[in-house]
Amino acid sequence: MFKPTFDSHFIVNELLAARRLEAKYGELNGFVPLDGWSLPYQAILHVANYCSNRESPRLLELGSGAGTVWLAKVLSAYGGELVSLEHDRGFYEKVSELLIAEDLISYVDYHLAPLVVTPSEGDWRTDTGATGAWYDVVVSTLGRFDAVIVDGPPGTSSEKARSPVRMHLNRLLKSSGLVVVDDIDRPDDAALSAAIASDFEAANSTVICEAFANTSFIYLSRPGFD
Repeated sequence: MFKPTFDSHFIVNELLAARRLEAKYGELNGFVPLDGWSLPYQAILHVANYCSNRESPRLLELGSGAGTVWLAKVLSAYGGELVSLEHDRGFYEKVSELLIAEDLISYVDYHLAPLVVTPSEGDWRTDTGATGAWYDVVVSTLGRFDAVIVDGPPGTSSEKARSPVRMHLNRLLKSSGLVVVDDIDRPDDAALSAAIASDFEAANSTVICEAFANTSFIYLSRPGFD
């Protein structure tokens, strides 16, 4: 279902997506490069288009980076909010500096959330097959979101490192929402994407899936869900 779509046109498509973002939302004041660890421009543009049809959209980002700055830029246009979890202090401080420099920090609720074996609100790993640590955050305090972007913890941190997110998507998402899973060129993340879709299909949700730029997009609709 989630076959990676990385090909020789990836860089060209990234440049086109970056230009479209700049044309619609304006350029950033400084140079904020996206590297191989960042959410692709194509994925950011896709999320931006999704946000344009939502009222005061709220996004949850697991794992921050240069893409965080662009997501904040997008949400600033729609009166939205980005909640971002980052486990690495150095990365957290760097991204915080970028957000402040771009005058976007007010649109981001940025959490330094270390990876721990048993988080403050129970063990996220139950029934997911994950073996490593997870963000130390109380999920019930975060509220509900229009979209959840899964780009952390690092896939190299443990086997099935991102699988614990499945345990809380049901209460993190609004009645209709989007789940974005990056790095589906890796078997664990491709399997996670498929598992999330299956979880919601089993709960009688309407599920639509697509994938490109090594990123999957899972659209959910749960009529009557509160």
